[in-house]
Amino acid sequence: MKDQFQRTIDYARISITDRCNLYCTYCRPDHEEMLSHGEILRYEEILRVCKILTTLGIDKFKITGGEPLVRKGCSDFIRELKKTDGVNKVTLTTNAILLSKDLVKLAEAGVDGINISLDFIDQEKYKKITGFDGYKQVISVINKAVNMGLNIKINVVLTERTTMEDIQKFIDYMKDHKICIRFIEQMPLGNKKTTIALTRNEIRKNLKDQGIRFHKTEQRMGNGPAVYETMEGYKGMIGWIEALHGKFCDTCNRIRLTSIGGIKPCLYYEEAGNLRDLLRKAETSDEEIKQVLKEIIYKKPQAHHFEEKPSDGKMYTIGG
Repeated sequence: MKDQFQRTIDYARISITDRCNLYCTYCRPDHEEMLSHGEILRYEEILRVCKILTTLGIDKFKITGGEPLVRKGCSDFIRELKKTDGVNKVTLTTNAILLSKDLVKLAEAGVDGINISLDFIDQEKYKKITGFDGYKQVISVINKAVNMGLNIKINVVLTERTTMEDIQKFIDYMKDHKICIRFIEQMPLGNKKTTIALTRNEIRKNLKDQGIRFHKTEQRMGNGPAVYETMEGYKGMIGWIEALHGKFCDTCNRIRLTSIGGIKPCLYYEEAGNLRDLLRKAETSDEEIKQVLKEIIYKKPQAHHFEEKPSDGKMYTIGG
């Protein structure tokens, strides 16, 4: 369906848990207590919402967390979602710590793509930013997934710690690996100020000075706002997501369902409504839930205001 600004909303990001097995400094630095299992939507409740969303024209779903694979049954849930009438694409975002044990099941479930969060190709830097010594197992499962022919993207958040040496390691990795690496501008969430980090223009200039030639591709590589480029002589592809310097609100096509049933039509703003109580009332019909969703989607805000003031939202509770 279209919102009040005539944007087609066809993509939902579904957080199935707020729990995570990492403590990335820019995402979850506070070691907060997590919600109880009773507060989190059951899988059948999430599937019900997804089925209703398909009747509103939403056919693409991203499964997120927290870390979705810490929730038992994630790959089975994806299998069921993939079988749902009206669902066109289901992808997963993960830190890949637990991916190895679920990789085959996810492939068999028909997952359309896996985005893996990896900010450094460096064991010590990885450990410092995540609080966990899991770099080797993440790189190992990335290589395994690529060799299986799965659609893999690596998400790299550009922080104040990111150097051109770090960027170069990803570029070198793309030389011989058919993979998409996306550099993501960090957003000021949790009342944090905008981070001073390398920009797309600075990175491209450095790489062009090395003689690398870029070619923009119009091929759609995902559901979101990334701009993609190929590089001559490289098997991989580079992507850019710039929420601030390349503000893409005029083409935003998404809403978010939090793990406790909250609906966020824009990452910047508070929940526009919560479905959990409705879902748990026996008398609530699908049509009632559909009308709530329809109203929220239609009133989706025109734009975020991260460039003016940080949001107090927490990334790990809303899945990015």
